[in-house]
Amino acid sequence: MNILSYILLSLLFFFCVRLQGYEILPAENLKLAEKTALAELKNYLGQTVDRSLRISGKEAVIHLGDSEFARRHGINASVMPEENYVIRSIGNHLVLCGGGERGTLYAVYRFLEDVIGIHWFNQFEDSLPEKQPVALDELDIHWSPVFFQRDIYRSENSLPKDGGRFSARNRLNRDGDYSISPEYGGGFNYGSPYFIHTFALYFPEKPYFSEHPEYFALNKGKRVAGMTSQLCLTNEEMLDKAVREMRNFVMKDETEAAEKGVAPPHIYDFSINDARNPCECASCQTLVRREGSEAGPLLYAVNRLADEMKKFRPHNFVSTAAYYHTEEPPRSLRPRDNVIIRLCDTSTNQARRLSDTVNRHFVERLAKWAKIAPHIGIWDYGITYGVIPGPYPQEDTIADALRLYRKYNVRFVFFEHEKPETGDFYEMNLWLEARLLEDPDRDAGKLIRIYMDRCFGAAAPEMLAYRRLLKASVLRNNSYIDWFAPPAMFTHIDLATASAAQQLFDAAERKVTGRVLERVRRARVNLDRICMYRLPLLGREHFANGGTEQNFPLDRKAMSVRARDGWIAAVKRDLPPSKHAERIAAAQKEYEMFQVLPLHTRENPRFMGKKSQIHDFTAEQFQLWGSGKTLVRDSTADAGFAVRIPMKWKFNPENVLPCAMYVPLENKTGGGRAIASGEITKKGYQLYRICRIVPRTSAYLYLLPDWTVQVKLNNIVANMRNDEMFDVYVSARFSGPDFPFDKSSSQNLIFLERIILERVP
Repeated sequence: MNILSYILLSLLFFFCVRLQGYEILPAENLKLAEKTALAELKNYLGQTVDRSLRISGKEAVIHLGDSEFARRHGINASVMPEENYVIRSIGNHLVLCGGGERGTLYAVYRFLEDVIGIHWFNQFEDSLPEKQPVALDELDIHWSPVFFQRDIYRSENSLPKDGGRFSARNRLNRDGDYSISPEYGGGFNYGSPYFIHTFALYFPEKPYFSEHPEYFALNKGKRVAGMTSQLCLTNEEMLDKAVREMRNFVMKDETEAAEKGVAPPHIYDFSINDARNPCECASCQTLVRREGSEAGPLLYAVNRLADEMKKFRPHNFVSTAAYYHTEEPPRSLRPRDNVIIRLCDTSTNQARRLSDTVNRHFVERLAKWAKIAPHIGIWDYGITYGVIPGPYPQEDTIADALRLYRKYNVRFVFFEHEKPETGDFYEMNLWLEARLLEDPDRDAGKLIRIYMDRCFGAAAPEMLAYRRLLKASVLRNNSYIDWFAPPAMFTHIDLATASAAQQLFDAAERKVTGRVLERVRRARVNLDRICMYRLPLLGREHFANGGTEQNFPLDRKAMSVRARDGWIAAVKRDLPPSKHAERIAAAQKEYEMFQVLPLHTRENPRFMGKKSQIHDFTAEQFQLWGSGKTLVRDSTADAGFAVRIPMKWKFNPENVLPCAMYVPLENKTGGGRAIASGEITKKGYQLYRICRIVPRTSAYLYLLPDWTVQVKLNNIVANMRNDEMFDVYVSARFSGPDFPFDKSSSQNLIFLERIILERVP
């Protein structure tokens, strides 16, 4: 083929793509993303349409983009707002067009998905219907965004980058830390330095702390810098410097955008670090008392920046996070009209809908912010951050949440997902979020059935039954799953539910082969992992009902092997090679830990016969933070195992092991004390009475000076009849140079076997 023939053929394809049984007529002067839309439309219709595509009985003529045909029929894409689109048939002609950079691209993807039946459940594979002739009735779909920002942070920077293709195909206009390329319409971007937790990025510890310690929060009489502290938000010199830094970020971003030929960002974040520790100086705390919330000093500072931004760039916004101690709105301060408040959901029961009574506190807080803030965003969590992202019916909560957000005029929605290789039904929940972000009124049950049928084929009935089983058990056990849920919180994984679920997966695996079998086994990983983490609890339930080792209904060896091998297979499929060694090692380490857990644990002698009066948290139920803490077999412990903790802090004989209760919702510490060395009167385990508490929603017990061993109490609170009081006991042993009764180790060690809460009559 000579060069002239090649050019003529290319022009013919560009201006009039004629395929089997239908015709595609692109508009002149297509934008870059519209050229992507044309290529995607041609590709997928070629794979799914056999011989003919007909509308109202005639061969279809598809007009793509801002075409003359569309304009003649009153559809003018040039005046449509960004992302708005139209899918409309006029006789046998079909118009696919939209506004801005992304509108036409979204129209094509919506047509391919909802009309042709193509789905993108993950970024690695397409789900295509059988190739066949397609006959369509009249179409009239027009869309404008309910939520300006539709963002799903998918990956913890571990999934391969795809230029934003997966996000665009699912009409998400932001892709977390990844960017959406101009070929896929670009996206909704925040300015420098980042989109969240920016205090330490504006004022890094070096060089600022040595020069200006007064810029940083006062905690316990000392100024503290770094990612685990905050800023002194009433320090005027710091705020003046923050204004200058924000101006510099804006100008830098605008220069870089101009060089790339893309639009600059228009939202700049100034929000607290990912920690608590607000400033305790007199000036900040005066404002806290006046406003009834730590959001008072935060909003004072953010409004300062917003006022200056309005003078400098009137079309820009300043965002901040209502997060941890700043979630409660202030009494009298109001956000400026160019401030975006992003409320973070850190305290709800994720296993229940937001409209359920148990989550009333969050809805009330959202309603308060909605009354005073001109622009509201939500930071939602599609994951639990405990030891394991365990299984619970999250899919039942998504539509309810998004409809509630719409009711309160939320326009910016961010779902956070990490751990794609181990997340519970990760792909389904992410796809549901994307579909419902586009239209919260869609039938979530119908969408779930589409996913199950397309992904699991003949095994779909068992997979649907498994999800229904989880939901029923959550309701029966009144489970409370918060965003840092340890295995102890998954009370709906009781023995009956675990046994029934494993039987459903056995049946599903017998019905399918190949890629579908791989999907079933991947879905099973979360069930196997949570069953193994809860093995001592399931064993305790089994033996309490007269069971024996021989008739225990779960195969612990098979579960632990499947959990490890399924995790590793997902790592190899989903994650880039640079992540393989780390994640495979984690899977192997967990497998080895599972071998430590006994099926049968002895009761503590003091509480024999008091099962109905106590809550017994053995070591596998603890939430462990930081490194160095490991579960070990220990025949001297009643449970048969314990968590081994090296004492990396300076030995203090009066404060060997502190323990107390913290209530995040109220930002209060209740009761508690420290075990002193004088109480350690013998070698081996002793039971220490720590304190008397009344558990509250969101409460947890913490141990160690750095709070890195925790026991969540939400499920106790959810099932209390009234305010109930409990005595807290810790079973522990100590060894090392500073412990006279046991110097068997060369370093000081703590072994924690269990924490027991006994109801006070």
